[in-house]
Amino acid sequence: MSAMTVICEEFPNSGLTVGVWVQTFQVDASGNATVMPVRLEAGMGFGLDQSGVPDVPSAGAGDVTSATLDSALATHRVLKEGSGSHIAAKAAGTYALSNGGPLAVSGTGTLYPQALICIDEANFPTVNGKAPKLRIVATLATNNVAPTGNYTFGLFPVTRPASSGGAGLLIYTLGTVVSGSNGASWLIPAADLLEVKTSQDFDVPASGFYVLGVVTTATVATSSLVHCYSQLQMRNV
Repeated sequence: MSAMTVICEEFPNSGLTVGVWVQTFQVDASGNATVMPVRLEAGMGFGLDQSGVPDVPSAGAGDVTSATLDSALATHRVLKEGSGSHIAAKAAGTYALSNGGPLAVSGTGTLYPQALICIDEANFPTVNGKAPKLRIVATLATNNVAPTGNYTFGLFPVTRPASSGGAGLLIYTLGTVVSGSNGASWLIPAADLLEVKTSQDFDVPASGFYVLGVVTTATVATSSLVHCYSQLQMRNV
C-alpha cells in the first residue's frame, strides 16, 4: 500500500462515486490492519496503489452500504424508560413517572427518583441525511376496578425550585408537554387492561432536562390500581 495520499473531487479509475459506503483498511507500522466502513465524500484523501488507482476496495456483500446504514438508522433505540404505580384517591394532575415507585405529581415533594433524561441537541445529529426523531411508547395496566378519567403520556421539560421540598424530599416541576409527544393516550381505561400505544414521531426538543410523564383527568376510583410504563425511543428517518 503506497504511502502517497491525494485529495481530489473525483475518484478516477475506481468505478466508485461520492456517497458510496466502502470498506477501507489502515495498516500500522507492524503490518496490522484495521477495517473501517467509510462513506466516500468529495475532497476526501485516499491512498494510491502502484498503478495510480485509488486504494479504496469496492463494497462487498458484508460491507456497510448506504442502504444498510439507512435500515439500521430507521430502527428505534430506547433512550429512557420509566414506570410507576397510581392508586385509589390520587387526584387529577400532571405526574412524573419514576423508576418503579409511585407516580409523583408536579410541584410536590417526592422521595423517589424520577425518570429524568438530560437531552443535548448536539448529541442527536443528522446521519446520512436522516434527521433524528423521538417517540413515546406507553403501556397501561389496570386491576379489576376500572379507573376514572383519561391518561395521556408524554415527554415534559422539568425544573427544580430553589426549595428542596422538605426534609428528605425533592420537588420536580413539569412544564408544557413536548409538542407531538402526547399521542399515546387512553380515554377512561377499562378494567383488567394491558395495552400499549405509541405516539407519532416528534422533533428532538431544545437542550435541557426532561421527564417521562402522564396527565390524568380524574381522581382514581376506590380500589383501583393503575401501572404506567413509558419508553422514550429514537431513530433517524
